[in-house]
Amino acid sequence: GDVARYALIVGVVGALAAAVLGFIDFFGVRMSEAGYKVARLHMILNLTAVVLFAVSLWLRFRDPDGWGTAACGVSTLAFLIVSGSGYLGGELVFKHKVGVVETADSEATELGRREAS
Repeated sequence: GDVARYALIVGVVGALAAAVLGFIDFFGVRMSEAGYKVARLHMILNLTAVVLFAVSLWLRFRDPDGWGTAACGVSTLAFLIVSGSGYLGGELVFKHKVGVVETADSEATELGRREAS
């Protein structure tokens, strides 16, 4: 009902704000070709999920009870997409080092070198 509608409104607005920062990173941060491919898929998945969440919100406003099978199904699909995209976001940072300054913490850099060898 109403809680789902308000949660979706906050989520869609928050996602659009996060997308602005994501576009800044996507077009402004240097990354490897492999990192770029992951970042592009991450962006596409996130934008797809936002559209699906917005569709779910629209379906909930059309339904007097604010609940329906279609709205829940669309939200579930969007949640699954965001979950996969979140994994890719972690891969961008931890595997491809996008946005990571390796030498900012010399102790952590040394620990990472030891762990990798």
